[in-house]
Amino acid sequence: MKIKITKSISDNKILWIVLLLPHLKTDYIENVKILDTVFNLGRVMSGLVIIFLWIVKRKMHLERLSLLLMIMQFWLLLCTYLNHLSIRDSLLRLISFVCIVLLMEYMFSRNSIKGLKCIWFVLSTFIFLNFLTILLYPEGLYNLGGERKSFFLGHVNSMITYVLPALIISIILFFVEKGKVFKVLLICVSILTQLITWSATSIVGLAFLGVLFIVTYHRKIVISPFYSFVTGMVLFGAVYFFKVQYFFQGLIENVLQRNLNFTRRTVLWDITLRYIRLKKWTGYGVESVITRRMKLGAPNSHSFYIEIVYQGGIILLILFFVFFILLSVQLKNGGKFAGLISKAIFSLLIMSIVESFYGQTVFWLLILLGVYAKEVDEGLEKLKEQNDEQKRFERNLEANHYSNGG
Repeated sequence: MKIKITKSISDNKILWIVLLLPHLKTDYIENVKILDTVFNLGRVMSGLVIIFLWIVKRKMHLERLSLLLMIMQFWLLLCTYLNHLSIRDSLLRLISFVCIVLLMEYMFSRNSIKGLKCIWFVLSTFIFLNFLTILLYPEGLYNLGGERKSFFLGHVNSMITYVLPALIISIILFFVEKGKVFKVLLICVSILTQLITWSATSIVGLAFLGVLFIVTYHRKIVISPFYSFVTGMVLFGAVYFFKVQYFFQGLIENVLQRNLNFTRRTVLWDITLRYIRLKKWTGYGVESVITRRMKLGAPNSHSFYIEIVYQGGIILLILFFVFFILLSVQLKNGGKFAGLISKAIFSLLIMSIVESFYGQTVFWLLILLGVYAKEVDEGLEKLKEQNDEQKRFERNLEANHYSNGG
């Protein structure tokens, strides 16, 4: 009896949601001291419970890709230490990241579809709350340092890191379970959110995802994350070194309503690359926002491809290459979810040419969904078999009813 009770508690959906929630806290929560403190305490409690669950389930093991991601985060911590900076922020990020990895490993090894629903619940709750703040506070829920408007999910450009995984999960769950109304509603709210706040980066990313989804709807096509990563790097080089954006001046200025230096981003890239030349291999680690503003005039370089080199040097860049190669091999023969998540990763890496999302924990959520895509596809296959079995049972029951003169 004791074992059954323990199992029912450890596999409880509400418990999984509570454990995940504090690790996905939004920028608004971080800027409200009381909420930030509560969520930080929640992270500590969540971490302890997750470790306890791992101790109880002794046969658990980590995916090699998850382990590699942890090594990358640890390398950032080491780079921060080598630069004689405070390791508090990078250490907290590492701990939170490890907790998410351990929790996702636990959830997806136990019941991948239930784990997917838990992630969807947290993300959808945040997205609906964010949409409510957009309607109630059209000029912004809060404002930091004269930047553009920010809402519950944070700055308008960072909202896509919550929206993208939520959209992918909504599309998958739409086809396999009841309660389709909420899935459609979330998709509509997510698109409306981006249109109302008009983040050009997010609009382009969603457009890429939409086109890829429509074109490949009836075909199982997996886009190699490694090719997506290389494509992003090549396009960054084309924009920075060859100024290809000038060929699309009308689209950028008239439709996306941005200038040709992408709102001063090319200036930030110039400054960042000058710093990179001084510390090519180990980078500068995770610096405080105040330090970055003093050096750049902005909280980051606004490009994932040079931000990873700035923080972790060429060594971190090599680790990313290795990770995306291994992820591509793992997704190669994947199913429907693997195909969809690969398109989302492609979209994210294209947007990352002009944005640096990877400092946000929720950025890694989409990448980790790719790591556990195989478990999700297996779960979807089992769910399909169960649904087919249920339909056959209902048809047989109905046939017997009529044959008996019912």
